[in-house]
Amino acid sequence: MKRKNETEKPIKKSKIEEEKPLKQSTIKKISETHKIVNLPDDSSSIEIYNELPEDLRISDEQFKALWNTHPNYKEKVKMFGELKDQPRFTRCYGKNSYNYSGVDHKVFPLENEILIKLLDWVKKDSGEDYEDILVNWYENGKHYIGPHSDDEKSLVHGSAIYSFSFGASRRFVVTSKKNQPYYYEEVFPVRNNTLLIMKGDMQKHFKHSVPIEEHGCPKRINVTIRLFKKK
Repeated sequence: MKRKNETEKPIKKSKIEEEKPLKQSTIKKISETHKIVNLPDDSSSIEIYNELPEDLRISDEQFKALWNTHPNYKEKVKMFGELKDQPRFTRCYGKNSYNYSGVDHKVFPLENEILIKLLDWVKKDSGEDYEDILVNWYENGKHYIGPHSDDEKSLVHGSAIYSFSFGASRRFVVTSKKNQPYYYEEVFPVRNNTLLIMKGDMQKHFKHSVPIEEHGCPKRINVTIRLFKKK
């Protein structure tokens, strides 16, 4: 079944991209709340749980408690050779040193019960020894993450990336990289108590982002779990 493009605000394409053929994803439906979106490169997919298993869902009170663990400062990243604040709050938890956007980020001990439960579920679901978590706190619609791919050399190539969403709904935008012979763009709504799993060669062929919401929105927490190479 062909999936229609759900983009609300198309990303501005270059002249070269406008000349490329448009491609769409296809869907494999598992259940009413669980599906796999096959991306047009035929080697990448996004597995989507529109409702988390009951034991992983968090209540409003648990969301508030997790929100209150965010740092009171923003981590730095390197952009065009300069260190700048990230446009959201972030913190790394686990065992491995974490380098992204040209900066080594301090890793904190994993002690939060909610995060431990999510990590244990990922280990069971994947059969892999995941150890590390990145938490992103989006305070409002001005907090965002720009188009990027999680292709850091420290990650296990081709490993699945688990992205849990709690709180406000946001748009998760996926676009093809410029080196692809086609153009693809699709928006996936990420809502409270949902999960999106990026698989296969997605990081090689596509970028993803959570763009600014011009009309604002409430708080959102994203918990991303990646598999690092063993040292």
